[in-house]
Amino acid sequence: MSTASKKTKEKGTKKEEVKMKEVKENSNRNRDITGSAYFQVKVFTKKIQELALHLKKYPHDYSSKRGLLRAVVRRRKMLDYLRFNQPDEYSRVLKEVGLKK
Repeated sequence: MSTASKKTKEKGTKKEEVKMKEVKENSNRNRDITGSAYFQVKVFTKKIQELALHLKKYPHDYSSKRGLLRAVVRRRKMLDYLRFNQPDEYSRVLKEVGLKK
C-alpha cells in the first residue's frame, strides 16, 4: 500500500470518528453502545444530511451521489430491522431523527 493511499485512508477514518463523536455527544443514551441499530441510524442520518448538502452545491458529483444512495439503503435496512425486532425503539428513533412513517 502506498503512502498516499495510507494518508487518504487515515483521513477518512478520522472524519468518521469525528462524526461518531458528534452523534455520541448529542445522544441521551449510554455513550458506549456505538454498535446498536439506534446509534447506527443516527450516524447514517447525519451522513445523509451532509451528503445531501454537498450534492446541492455539486450536483454532478456522481461518487457522492452513489455514497448517498448507499447510506439511504443501509439506514433503511437498519430501520426495517428495528421495526420487526424492536418496535418501541423503532418509533422512538423515528421521532428523534425526524423521519416520517
